[in-house]
Amino acid sequence: VKTKITAGGKEGNEETNRCDRRLGITQTEPYFTINSDAEKLAKHLLCWDSSVENSIDQPYARDIIYGLSGEPRGSHLLETLFRTCHDDMYESLYKCGGFDNGEAMTEYVQHDVSNFVVQALLASVRNKDQANVLINSLEHVICSGYVMGRKNRRCGVLWRVAEMCAKYNAGQEILLKYIRMGYAALLQTEGEEGEGDENKKQRHKKKNMVDIEECIPKLLHIRPPQKDGDRIQLDVAGARAVYQLLHFAPSLCGDVLTGITEKLGSDNLEWIANDGIGSRCI
Repeated sequence: VKTKITAGGKEGNEETNRCDRRLGITQTEPYFTINSDAEKLAKHLLCWDSSVENSIDQPYARDIIYGLSGEPRGSHLLETLFRTCHDDMYESLYKCGGFDNGEAMTEYVQHDVSNFVVQALLASVRNKDQANVLINSLEHVICSGYVMGRKNRRCGVLWRVAEMCAKYNAGQEILLKYIRMGYAALLQTEGEEGEGDENKKQRHKKKNMVDIEECIPKLLHIRPPQKDGDRIQLDVAGARAVYQLLHFAPSLCGDVLTGITEKLGSDNLEWIANDGIGSRCI
């Protein structure tokens, strides 16, 4: 479809773009404009009723967005729309789809396909107000520890939330609090096997939040090299999340830095310095 587009962001040089790809930072794409052919096509695909003013009252689009989000090819369509639609349509889409609702957002994040739609949504937020709305709708999946749980494979959601908060200077203290609560919840539900009764009593006496410096090694999940010359394995999404935490307001970075310099140990820091992702992010 030939249509008028507007630039959503500035171009960078090749070196910057290469580094941004390594960090997982997506380059802002051009947006299609109001009443363009692209917008008409998008609305046609979603059965969008333009006569309905409130997006949450759409008679068909809400169910279509929900259905497409869980389908491998349909989810790519939604991801493309979030990245390329104009600002007004972006807000209408995420509200119509219920992404601003905590219960619906939890369902999206827990699904094996639609969680990637959530990541695309978070990576293409347009303003601070939207960022604040979305951080609130993600409270449960972070505070429960779900997105940090290793078996759930959802750390990419946490990374995109951290990126959004850093970009718009929104909800940074709230996110750090959610992460601390999430890891505390994981410690309570995933207690070490063979833990003695006395240790269990001591663990349950702890406050309901883990210090953020204790969370950094858990986010990175470093596995040492198997032999000389090998590189470490680490959680790529977790490393990218830490990179974004380091770009929070300076007053909030101290504990993150402590988690890196004091909780990782000299061997881990040396391995990180020799790793492509680790050295770039940490």
